[in-house]
Amino acid sequence: MIWPEFIDSAGAMLPEGEIPMSGFADMFVINADRREYHLSRMSIGTKGYFMEGPHIVAECETVAIIGLSINPRRGAS
Repeated sequence: MIWPEFIDSAGAMLPEGEIPMSGFADMFVINADRREYHLSRMSIGTKGYFMEGPHIVAECETVAIIGLSINPRRGAS
């Protein structure tokens, strides 16, 4: 699962529940064990969908990849 945090034009996170009709979002891979899977499939220009169950609710396109190859568990005790 990938979770969006919608942001405004300055990069500030929008309040919870505020979903714009178009714009940008920071996306987070919820399960760290799936980072390698997503890294192998993700590139600039990759197009996808936001889903609610079996329903497509939005279209998206990757415009930047930041930190996907970083394992948040590495170095944790």
